[in-house]
Amino acid sequence: MSSDALLEVDGVQKNFGGFPALRGVSLSLARGSALGLVGPNGSGKTTLLNVISGIYAPNAGSVRLGGRDVTGRPAHALSRLGLNRTFQVPKPFGSLTARQNVDVALAHSRRSRRKAEDVLAFVGLGEVADREASSLNTAQQKLLDLARALATDPELLLVDELGAGLSPADLDLVAGKLRALNQQGIALLVVEHLMGFLGQVTESVVVMNAGQEIFCGKLEAAAGDPQVVEVFLGG
Repeated sequence: MSSDALLEVDGVQKNFGGFPALRGVSLSLARGSALGLVGPNGSGKTTLLNVISGIYAPNAGSVRLGGRDVTGRPAHALSRLGLNRTFQVPKPFGSLTARQNVDVALAHSRRSRRKAEDVLAFVGLGEVADREASSLNTAQQKLLDLARALATDPELLLVDELGAGLSPADLDLVAGKLRALNQQGIALLVVEHLMGFLGQVTESVVVMNAGQEIFCGKLEAAAGDPQVVEVFLGG
């Protein structure tokens, strides 16, 4: 692993009872880069994000952020260190407006350099800023989830299937937002099943299967890797 990496995951293991969900996963992510994380359902992608983001503590292995050991630190502490995330299923404060949801995140920002209006405008929710979050459609709630993460001014953003359930037009919109964030210097680790969407955001991927990484490299090379093909297509 590079000492210049922003994120270093080394030999991470996570068990649920007797089930090994992660079996010694290692990866690294350079500052300002973007990396896809793909694999079949149950391969451990979201579990890995949960370990990196402090929702789960690993049974073994380590997570380093900017050279600092952050293994097992809680999510709120990692947010103040510059790491935040989105979720497969957004869970905004439904009775609060979109603006108020972002204001809550801003109150816990490590630098508070952003304004709710600016964050909402960036993700395309400026016109619904004063609507209750529970009244927003699926795409809007996903964008609000992204806005809340951005409000904490992350250096590293973990993106968990942000494209799932979106229309083609919304997929292009969200991919464009992620690409713009990456161009601003925010590093991205993106879990996604939609390869077309992922290809708009990053050129490199880690492929997981059964709790292990089986491939790391360019997205187009993954499509020709025999082990990857076997995992996705059954041989």
